[in-house]
Amino acid sequence: MTRRWRTAAGALVVALSLAGCVDVESPRSSERAPQGRFVETTGANCAVGERPGYFVPGPAATLLGCARLGVSGKRVEFSGNVAHIDGGRHACVNPAYSGRGQRGLFIPSKCMFVPALSRFAVRDAAQPRQGVRGYAYVIWGTAGASKDVVARFTGGTARAAVFRVGPTLARRFGESAFSLFVLELPLSAACGPVAIAIAIERIPPQAKLCARAKR
Repeated sequence: MTRRWRTAAGALVVALSLAGCVDVESPRSSERAPQGRFVETTGANCAVGERPGYFVPGPAATLLGCARLGVSGKRVEFSGNVAHIDGGRHACVNPAYSGRGQRGLFIPSKCMFVPALSRFAVRDAAQPRQGVRGYAYVIWGTAGASKDVVARFTGGTARAAVFRVGPTLARRFGESAFSLFVLELPLSAACGPVAIAIAIERIPPQAKLCARAKR
């Protein structure tokens, strides 16, 4: 991933460069962003600070926050843990996607974070598909100092759920306090640029994801 950062007075912008697809057919109604208003991903209740009620690969995990996604209406849960990798202890964040009537069926964990968890960064931008169905284009990351993360894409805007992991909970993973954000866009958003008010980061075009939007 190529990453370039620019500091500016006022809000900064992150551009997810995902162009590389044109003449996309209209997305299915379940993936179509409402016109003229936000697609909003909202926080959902879960037992933050407790263990998830499903198996998370790696050492014992602790729930950090949960959300109801704005396009599909489906749930995602985030947990954290410490893993021993290459002789060191590293924090991991584990988004858990539901499928086949069970939570936590697909858990694509992320560890060894650069930049640090306390900094803004898009950590993943993809459509969850391994054993799960119905999710659209999910983007999650760390929010830095921001309490409000809004994405703009062709045809609409989306607001993320943002949840703070305070110092007491973060210390369990050897980290200072940090915040996570997650939002969901219609799949067709992968065919054009996405701008998120915070910083600049570029993600290569996702041709396969764009092609799914055509089907």
